Amino acid sequence: MGRTQPTKDEEFIFWALNLTARCTERQEEWGLNPASVQKLNELMRTAEEAYRNNLSPETRNHISVTFKKDGIAALRSFLSAFIPTLRSNEAIDESGLAALALPSRQRHNRQPLPPPAEEPQMQVTAIPGYGVRVSVRRPQHGHATASRTRKAYHGFVVRYRKEGSEEWHSEYSTRLHANLAFSDEDSGKRLALMAAWINPRLQHGPWSSEITVLIN
Repeated sequence: MGRTQPTKDEEFIFWALNLTARCTERQEEWGLNPASVQKLNELMRTAEEAYRNNLSPETRNHISVTFKKDGIAALRSFLSAFIPTLRSNEAIDESGLAALALPSRQRHNRQPLPPPAEEPQMQVTAIPGYGVRVSVRRPQHGHATASRTRKAYHGFVVRYRKEGSEEWHSEYSTRLHANLAFSDEDSGKRLALMAAWINPRLQHGPWSSEITVLIN
């Protein structure tokens, strides 16, 4: 996505003021979390006040400098987590992102496509020697920007947990199946499994419903 927040304090304050005002104005339209918008406004007021106090020679001193640095740092930190939620919010279209002075969602060839927004359809079969094969069907719907020469998915990840254990394990595959191996001491235990599509950055889509099988 590249750099989003301006590096210079003056540019950052005016950029953040615009973003805060528009998020507050269109909070209901965009379905933004009221608590997050309230927190944004509080941090914005603190950072702006500290910034303006530090501009005047009459009020600027080592304390005002510290307040300015701390106020801006807190606002930057909050925005680092808040901005991804804005860019992933489907209620905010490209014109809305432009109004917020945020990068477009349009992707180029170097950026991986997101994983398909659907659950994999799993089929589980036993393999002789205490093994389990998890097979999935190719996703029916890829990403809207996928071309004929680009995959809309990279593979899938299966999570599994043996009966009696609280720990989940993961197995990644770039094919349409994954083999899980177990020992003879696992024979007769139930195995819980779920799967999700992944992209080249191993970001996953929705998890499938959990199913259980018996390790033979």
